[in-house]
Amino acid sequence: MISPSYIHQPTIHVNDIVVQKEDELIQHSLKNLPRFKKVEIVGEIFALLVLILCWAFFHQSFVYLNEKVPTEFDYYGNAVRYADKNILYALPAVMTISYIILTILQFVPHRFNYDCVGLTVYNAQEIYRTTRMTLLSCKLITEFLFTYITFTMLQVVQYQCEAQRMYYAFVFILPYLIIGVCYYRKLKLVNNQGQQL
Repeated sequence: MISPSYIHQPTIHVNDIVVQKEDELIQHSLKNLPRFKKVEIVGEIFALLVLILCWAFFHQSFVYLNEKVPTEFDYYGNAVRYADKNILYALPAVMTISYIILTILQFVPHRFNYDCVGLTVYNAQEIYRTTRMTLLSCKLITEFLFTYITFTMLQVVQYQCEAQRMYYAFVFILPYLIIGVCYYRKLKLVNNQGQQL
């Protein structure tokens, strides 16, 4: 029979327990998302209204279109290819899919990779809020872009404007670049402030 004195008893260190508790608190704080500010709530409501109004006006104009509509044009704006008008549903549909994806991403900013910033307990809330606001801005710009493309296309297929107006959509690249630069600068600023603490 083995003597109880020879049975190995696991050693419990108080320091290990403290470190483990601290790690759990850090992980909990990093997953704790900041509350939505009023400007974010207003932005979300506005984005939803834009989506609904775009679909409403699209449907109102869609019923008056011919069954076959021009979908491709030459350099001079002359129609060279026609297709069923139902293909136009792709424009607001893509906008809706983009809206859903960006909205979902807004609720999981803590799952993104912030290795280039150095995510800490002190700057996590500010970084999450900045990421959420950036996604909201991208969502609004995307909605404006597809709204412009949709209604311009509706006018083009009804020969109410020239097809060259579609090229103006490239102007929307500039807001995306501005948002990207502002987001990068904001993250760097938050990181520098965290290092000074």
